[in-house]
Amino acid sequence: MAMENSSERSSVQLSRIQYVSRAAPCIQMSDVDAIVSRARAINSYSGVTGQLLFTGAYFFQVIEGPFDHLKNRLSSIRLDVRHHDLRTIEEIDIERRRFERWPMQYVQDFGLQDLVEELWWSQKVDLARAAQLVQYLTHELLVLPRPGRGT
Repeated sequence: MAMENSSERSSVQLSRIQYVSRAAPCIQMSDVDAIVSRARAINSYSGVTGQLLFTGAYFFQVIEGPFDHLKNRLSSIRLDVRHHDLRTIEEIDIERRRFERWPMQYVQDFGLQDLVEELWWSQKVDLARAAQLVQYLTHELLVLPRPGRGT
């Protein structure tokens, strides 16, 4: 669905935002763990769900929930010094959540760095490639956790 003018959107309308950002050069795994822990707490309270992918150099995140809550979360995320150069890939209205059971699911996959970096550098975002990445992440939630994969 196409994104409406944000001033016309209902505060209860479900939306999904996808973004990619570059990790701070000195980021540690303890920093990423702190990001995930805090996101889970805040998202549980505010009705936001989603998934965070960390590739070692980039973050790719999908968040979904009431539009106003997503915009507040995104504003807060933009201020976090553990990453920079945030680029919104897609903002859409949705009828149902894709990550409804996860306040913030986390996947660490260094093998996806090239794909996420491509999304970040692209002049025109390839939404089909972004959709493939979201599909992959959704599939990762359905399989048993493996070493190196998040919880």
